Amino acid sequence: MKKAISVFILVFLVIAIFIPSLSVSAASNDVTGIRSGYYYYIRNVSTGRYLDVQGGAISVSGTNVGNYSFNGGSNQKWLAVRNSDGSYTFKPSYDTNFALDVYGTNVDIWWIGSYPDDQSFYLKRNQTYSYGGTYFMKNKATSQWVTASGYDVCVSNSNATTAMWSFSEVSKGDADIYASYYQNGQILIFPKYYDSRGAISTFHSKLGGIGYNTYDFVNTTASTAYTYMQNDSIFVTRGHGSPSAVYFYDSSGNPKGRIIADTSYGDSTDKAINSLSTNALAKLKCVLYIGCSPGSSWGSYNLVKSTYNKGAHFALGPTQTVYTKDATTWTKYFLNKAYDGGTIRQCIDNANYYEDDLGLLYYFGDTYKTLK
Repeated sequence: MKKAISVFILVFLVIAIFIPSLSVSAASNDVTGIRSGYYYYIRNVSTGRYLDVQGGAISVSGTNVGNYSFNGGSNQKWLAVRNSDGSYTFKPSYDTNFALDVYGTNVDIWWIGSYPDDQSFYLKRNQTYSYGGTYFMKNKATSQWVTASGYDVCVSNSNATTAMWSFSEVSKGDADIYASYYQNGQILIFPKYYDSRGAISTFHSKLGGIGYNTYDFVNTTASTAYTYMQNDSIFVTRGHGSPSAVYFYDSSGNPKGRIIADTSYGDSTDKAINSLSTNALAKLKCVLYIGCSPGSSWGSYNLVKSTYNKGAHFALGPTQTVYTKDATTWTKYFLNKAYDGGTIRQCIDNANYYEDDLGLLYYFGDTYKTLK
């Protein structure tokens, strides 16, 4: 009988010896937005609850897996391991000798490697605007989707929202905000003056308060920001922009390059998202390009969509001219809601409610994840 509980531990040891181990491969081979070898919380889009080993940190084959409210426990943290065929195995953090598994139509955990196909899941990134950045999980053995059914988790042929999952890295990591300040001469005589630092304090208090390593950069170069964003969890620019570009300046107001979508419209000081390697931004949970028009397209190129396509889970930018005060206030209200545990969708709604002068926004990606 398949998966008999009475199988002796010796059999498990023999299986472990003769069945090839599941390999971890380079990030460039991963599904966009996922990094093999890292731990994730996996949240159902429909229920808002998390994939959870029922009863806590239990190392017993056949233990049920459900979806429950967030508790941050080791039974809700899943190690993603990419297999040679492109599927993934998910191991609970408290005991990586076990893995997410399908038995019949039920989802449980089982000793690793016992039934490799039952423990293998293909991930498909959702590309629709409403659910972009969420994932379908198809079990290799059954060719069915992992689906939330009430508090239970099973496999079925459904591709509704109950079969969509939001992946968020457990590690908080670094959060950076970039701003500009320059003043050249007297303001009333020679008004070359700009200050976009207003959200920095809120950025530190709110994101630092929920566990991120927060840093602010004032009057840095596009090259510096471009380099750091590839290892960030959250990346925010507060400054000048134009269609599909954000700008960087020194303390005298001299330009120090732009981050743009594509090299086709840049120069030597610009840094293009499309020049990054595949999945280079997979660690990024949230990117906010808050300035004038970076969410608008330049020809066929779009900075927000390019950022998402390189692995970022969510990116946003206004599509029209915005004023410094309004942009700062909007950013603060977004961060306040993130600190309270709101989803990205709720953060946007909160910022729009209290500061509606940013006009139209363009964003793409997973609005169902929280940053807390």
